[in-house]
Amino acid sequence: MISNLSDNFNSVASRLESRMSEIEGNVEKRLTVKFDKVIHDKVKSEVGKLKDQISSEVNELKEKVVSLGKSKLRHLADGLKLADINVAKLVRKTSRSDDRPGIVVITFATMEHKKGVLKAKRVLKNSTKYSRVYIENDLPLQQRINNNNNRTLLKALGRDNDFMIKYVRKKSDDICAQVNGQRANNYPRSRTDRNRHNQ
Repeated sequence: MISNLSDNFNSVASRLESRMSEIEGNVEKRLTVKFDKVIHDKVKSEVGKLKDQISSEVNELKEKVVSLGKSKLRHLADGLKLADINVAKLVRKTSRSDDRPGIVVITFATMEHKKGVLKAKRVLKNSTKYSRVYIENDLPLQQRINNNNNRTLLKALGRDNDFMIKYVRKKSDDICAQVNGQRANNYPRSRTDRNRHNQ
């Protein structure tokens, strides 16, 4: 009977032990899943808050840069003694060196505003505050490449000091090419053509 009782007790103890380990495993799994979910939700909400905060700070910085550029432009307009300048776009390019700020590319709302600024840019030379500000009309990329190629050719020929690049807006509608200051159309090819042309 004691051995029977001992066997029953051992069997109950082993079942109780296996049941407890099973319950512990289930509780551990459930707690792990629960903690993972809680931690994931908490991290997700914190990351969302940080993203919102960072995006709002970036937007504020962008607005400050634009307003700073516009205030500088307003000061420059005052230096040029121009009353009304409307700017469509203002962008500061990155500088190649840390010593100097990058150039500012301004797109004007109308051609009249651009012409007014380009006409008044000489006034800056006399101002102590704006004497180091330079205003130039920007050329398209293809035109700059062509100019650079022409300069290279003239240097190779040794004639770089004999020529100057000048841009003139065409007034008339007739299409004619300018070659070395002479019209390409109606250009006399020989002495006899020249005489025939003048008759």
